Amino acid sequence: MLPYMALWPFPNGPELTVNGLPTGAALSYATPPQSIREDFGTLRGDYTISARDSWSTIYTINNGESLQPAADPLFASLTT
Repeated sequence: MLPYMALWPFPNGPELTVNGLPTGAALSYATPPQSIREDFGTLRGDYTISARDSWSTIYTINNGESLQPAADPLFASLTT
């Protein structure tokens, strides 16, 4: 387990205290980029011509990309 602790980032925030005494814990602020690619598609077709006729067709496709978490969620932009 100890070799994996070297991969954990050091805290870059203030040290937490209780009654002015250090607790050995600190805050860590990080926004690691996580690229998300989502491809979604739906296709459906129904056909019954009789008993008052019927016809139905649905086609949906969604190609999405996102970069989570964004550095600034209000003014984020996707860069690759």
